[in-house]
Amino acid sequence: MEIDRLDQIAADIQNLQKKIDVVRNDLAQDIDEKFRAITEILERVFKEIKHKKVSFGDSSALFRHKLGERCWRWLGSDTRSIFVSAEGLYQYFMSVPEVDTIDFSPSLLQFCRGLELLLNTKLARLRGEIQGRVEKNGWLQEIALSHIRGKEAKKEFTRALRKEKYFSIGDTANLLRGAAVIQKDKGGRFSRGVEELLRASPGLGDLDILEPLAQVGTFFRNGKSHPQPDDRHSLFTSREETELLRKLLFGIDEYSIDGTTLCSRVEDSPRLSAAEGQETGAKLSVAWEKYPGLVKKLWQALESHAER
Repeated sequence: MEIDRLDQIAADIQNLQKKIDVVRNDLAQDIDEKFRAITEILERVFKEIKHKKVSFGDSSALFRHKLGERCWRWLGSDTRSIFVSAEGLYQYFMSVPEVDTIDFSPSLLQFCRGLELLLNTKLARLRGEIQGRVEKNGWLQEIALSHIRGKEAKKEFTRALRKEKYFSIGDTANLLRGAAVIQKDKGGRFSRGVEELLRASPGLGDLDILEPLAQVGTFFRNGKSHPQPDDRHSLFTSREETELLRKLLFGIDEYSIDGTTLCSRVEDSPRLSAAEGQETGAKLSVAWEKYPGLVKKLWQALESHAER
């Protein structure tokens, strides 16, 4: 991918990386505060680069090819712009000599930012209904929590019920997971439209959508914006990690990315029962070679319902 006048933005990219590291090393902020701060940094720096009339190559054709024109348009202009800039930054890093020593974190976090905006744009009303009905009903909360194995995963679900307006990737995955459990065990607790989306396949209750979505929230969005103390690995994002995220989101796979570690994480997920984890991990493993990406799967789930 051709990038115009790279020498003019090299300093901007280095400054971007330094600013992100300052936020990530701030132990006083929680995960969501850090990601919001990183989001603001990314937005500001990309505006500065655009103001200089220096641009990354346009990757729209790549996304159109992988997602299809209808899905690409469905994303909306703001989300498309973020994904294009994330891909442009990834391609920029790939063009730098000694690429294996480059920290791809800004590109990876920009991809996460695009997905989070997409979820908040497309699922706001549905998610608001789930939150409103479950947060006020302790019995429904107990049903959802009974199907979540890990203690921390249970806390994450409870925290998501108390969130307002803007939700993280993990919040969305947790709320949809809880709603899917409730719909399966005690149907009729949500509106007809929400029940249909949770019950359908492809649908928003499918674990092969929900668990990979939760993995993006946990290991990419949270893991790279809020590294654990003394975890040097979390402060550095390799090209392979970024390529894994591109494959997981869009099905882009120029280098035949290995999904073994991801599938193992799915199998061991604290959000799923042991049987659900094994089944979902095995399903993802079988589909991995031709995996279409979470973005397309979300579009198919929502659009198939809208067309009925």
